[in-house]
Amino acid sequence: MRLARDIQRLEKEEFDIAVIGGGVTGVAIAREAAERGYRVCCLEKNDFGWATSAATSKLLHGGLRYLANLEFGIVRESLRERRILGCAAPHLVRPLKFLVPIYAGEKPTRLEMKIALVLYDLLGFDRNRGVAEDKRLPRHSWLSRAEVLRQEPGVNPTGVSGGALKGAYIYYDYQSICPERLLLDWAVTGEAAGGLYYNHCEVTALHRAKDDSSSDGASDAAKTDSGTKVTGATVRDTLTGKTHELRSRLFINASGPYMDYVLKLAEFQSPPIQRSTGVHLITDPLFAPEKDHTVFIKGKRNDQFLILPWMGRSLIGPTDVPYSEHPDQLTARETEIDALASDLEAALPPGVFRRDMIRHVITGIRPLVSLEEKEKTKAQTGGPGSGGGKGTRAISRKSEVYDHAPELEGLLSVGGGKWTTSRALGSEVLDVANKKLGPPETNANANANANANAKNKTNRKTTGDTRRLPFFSAPGFAESTQEYAAFAVREFATPGIPETVHRHLIGLYGTQHTAVLKLAQSDPRLAARISEREDRLDIFAQLNYAVQNESAATLDDLIRRRLSLGMLERPTDSELRAICEHVASLLDWDAARIDTEIQAIARFYPLHPRSQGEAV
Repeated sequence: MRLARDIQRLEKEEFDIAVIGGGVTGVAIAREAAERGYRVCCLEKNDFGWATSAATSKLLHGGLRYLANLEFGIVRESLRERRILGCAAPHLVRPLKFLVPIYAGEKPTRLEMKIALVLYDLLGFDRNRGVAEDKRLPRHSWLSRAEVLRQEPGVNPTGVSGGALKGAYIYYDYQSICPERLLLDWAVTGEAAGGLYYNHCEVTALHRAKDDSSSDGASDAAKTDSGTKVTGATVRDTLTGKTHELRSRLFINASGPYMDYVLKLAEFQSPPIQRSTGVHLITDPLFAPEKDHTVFIKGKRNDQFLILPWMGRSLIGPTDVPYSEHPDQLTARETEIDALASDLEAALPPGVFRRDMIRHVITGIRPLVSLEEKEKTKAQTGGPGSGGGKGTRAISRKSEVYDHAPELEGLLSVGGGKWTTSRALGSEVLDVANKKLGPPETNANANANANANAKNKTNRKTTGDTRRLPFFSAPGFAESTQEYAAFAVREFATPGIPETVHRHLIGLYGTQHTAVLKLAQSDPRLAARISEREDRLDIFAQLNYAVQNESAATLDDLIRRRLSLGMLERPTDSELRAICEHVASLLDWDAARIDTEIQAIARFYPLHPRSQGEAV
């Protein structure tokens, strides 16, 4: 199975559902639609997960801090979905221990945190139901001051307000080891069910026509720009510059921070959503790597952030700062980087963190729904609300599905949401779509896509309920990752591929790592590692697989969302050129295009040349 990016089918077919946005929300919605038998396509103007979904804290979590806002429903749903994702994609999810230091005279108090964690355990009562042994999560526990400092000397014995360390609570959530690849696996799973996924395809216009379901002239009507129903769209292939006309019975705007801009394409006036930026720093490991736990840190501005272990480094963040510019203009703001670094310096013992330890900065943008404004805005305009005045950290991560009818038929919008609950949100959106379209079996061509892809579905059977369906690359639903890895290393050992590299491939590709190994077996040059650095394990066969099976079309696609090489810091110039020269024949690049691709990634690595080991 692969992401085919069949542009001809995009224009020739009429879809039941067209999803705009290839982040985790859009990808999940399209997968749910495909599993239920709808003809569906998903369109992303950049690459899957490009704007928001890859710029995360790498967690699948219940949202412990949401309990402070009494959002018990969100926490319960998140804990349920955390378990489902852990079972559906066990090769890309692992348990992670969290350490929450408690200081005298500071919030949260020991009693407050105890109450929160008791509730967290109660709301997650089924967290280990049917879960493989290596994915089970213990209940919370308490560590004394002495035990905290013994386990983690990097924890400050004094809080930012001067209070003495009293001890720390331990609790557990899941870490999304590589959300970029989890998102790709989600998309491949949707394609295996009959959906079509297109990256680098931008919707540049939404066409409105008179809402007349009995009309046979939908094709002509779709090219008009007036009326009360969205019936078509113009899609620009950003790789070729060519435009295509798309027809669909229903469009779903799942574009995240671009939601209001997409609505403007349909001439639907809506207040802007509240956007905020989230900055993460990637540094040399601040704590001993073998401890492998996350530490909550309270900054001097009373914000809490995390120091997480990730790929041998520390991932620190996030910030949560209002953002009012166009999402395309998003860059790492020096003020946010400096504020986060200052908080680290103030919160950790001297010498634990130095600014020259920063290797990379990841910046994402969140689309948030304001609880105070959403109902008023919805009543007034039928569109998503703007942010309130309490600051973006206080805005709920609750999702909202907007049906713009009766003012505008044929268009739904999705606002808010979070990574962990994306499957449930996709299911909720499809329930709304089902009411508008009817069940797929009543549609004349409902299963055309699924039938076209039947040979690739490996005898998958589904009732449309995805709560117990594994992802395409998973060894099975709720299967042990450790047992599969041990089996795979034994059964698929490949000459020229060391076990460390083999396990690296298993971690990224699950059962599909065998396809990468076959490429390496076909040509010994593909078994070679791309980088000479000891901790960089990607091999050239992964580049071939990414281009041929995962719709990778740019250097940015390859290094930041297909391989692990560019996730931690900017690859060296020699590594970048080796990658480009290798894929040049696969993607028809000449020398000028190679130079352009290398120059284009500069915006994603704002700390270069620090990442090259040069002086700061």
